[in-house]
Amino acid sequence: MQSNGHIQPIRRMPTGVQGLDTILRGGLLEGGMYIVMGDPGTGKTILSNQIAFHHAGRGGRVFYVTLLAETHARMLAHLAEFSFFDSNAVSRNLNYVSAYNVLAKDGLEGLLEHLRNIVQKEQATLLVLDGLLSVEQFAESVLAYKRFLHGLQLYTNTFNCTTLLTTTVSPDARRGPEHSIVDGHVILRDSNRPNGALRTLEVPKLRGSASLRGRHAFEITDNGLVAYPRLDVIFRPRASATETAFERRPFGVQAIDDMLNGGLSSASSTVVIGSPGTGKTLLGMQFLSEGARRGERGLVFHFYEGPTELTEKSERAGIQVRSFVESGMLHLSWRPPVGLLLDAVAQSLFEALEKSGATRLFIDGFDAFRTALDADDRLIVFFSALANELFYRGVTTIFSSETENVVGIVARLPTAGISAMAENLLMMRYEELHGRQHRILSVVKLRESGYENAVRELHISDDGFSLGENPFGR
Repeated sequence: MQSNGHIQPIRRMPTGVQGLDTILRGGLLEGGMYIVMGDPGTGKTILSNQIAFHHAGRGGRVFYVTLLAETHARMLAHLAEFSFFDSNAVSRNLNYVSAYNVLAKDGLEGLLEHLRNIVQKEQATLLVLDGLLSVEQFAESVLAYKRFLHGLQLYTNTFNCTTLLTTTVSPDARRGPEHSIVDGHVILRDSNRPNGALRTLEVPKLRGSASLRGRHAFEITDNGLVAYPRLDVIFRPRASATETAFERRPFGVQAIDDMLNGGLSSASSTVVIGSPGTGKTLLGMQFLSEGARRGERGLVFHFYEGPTELTEKSERAGIQVRSFVESGMLHLSWRPPVGLLLDAVAQSLFEALEKSGATRLFIDGFDAFRTALDADDRLIVFFSALANELFYRGVTTIFSSETENVVGIVARLPTAGISAMAENLLMMRYEELHGRQHRILSVVKLRESGYENAVRELHISDDGFSLGENPFGR
């Protein structure tokens, strides 16, 4: 499009699908032709209808043309279960048309003429052709199929009508002419992983626009399809140290803060690793409680212990939690570690941060992220992106992570490479000495700061935390 001698950018058509417009960098380009592909049952019909209803709701004229055996009445009955369904839009500016008989009687040329009439005479702004595989099967030759696609693209582009083509061709068999002709691909997959089934969405091609690459998890909910853009591809560059004000965030336990040279640095990420029962959760809750006492809002994002159990456990150890929760200074966000999607968890975390206004964060049970993995090699990349985003938001964060061994020095970190991603690393463990167990706290790493490198015995009582001397006398 030109204006005053200058080429104007093509306008976007938002899909209205949560997460998808982020992946598409704003939506589809108006007048473009896009193919939605995937095996049967992956969600193609739901996605295309969701986009159709959203476009109709914005005043667009939509024609949903089917080449399938399913009746419109039955399809609409299924769609009525979703919140995006609007019965008033149907037949007003969202029209369902069956063209199977046209295709069977008049072939590709007849179907193309039928679609041209819809676009021109009905002034459609979105055309959905559901069942592209039927067109290919009726084509006399590859050349005839190609002519049909070229003709449809030329006409819809001329009238600035965005077009969606759905097909059940396997995403791994993208060799047909339609894949080179169309302006973009949206691929839906449904696969199995060790911890459950996983639906993913991918946009490997988007002509004239950037998109977020990679496979993004999605769910089919009562609201329709919800996509979760990969956190590691929305990566924002970290500000330099000179652009970030340096402050200390203490725990409120003098001996611990002395070990840390005054506390944790603001906007830093700290991993507290240790064996079960060493007090990792209580240490994180102490950090949030002290922040609330100082007027800094806190959030605990936890997976294993419920809110009531976590609150009572902290109060029994002398850590003030309940009153801060009641006053709104401390927020608890609990997600049971079942059926988690990695990027969905991250999105939920950021939503909780925005709602609470927290500047101190405790993620209790970082190991739960491992159960939500969609790829074995993704955890460190995800953690790096997560820590970077929290830094960008100015949030001082503690992660707890459990080690396999119960007693003795930890020789191996629970997640390889995690120490390079976190600024600070604290270790909590048990040591057996003279017939009894001793809780031990030590600082392994405190980036850009001095710290006490001696091991100290950690005591937890009804009055909270206290530190003793090195029980080994060395």
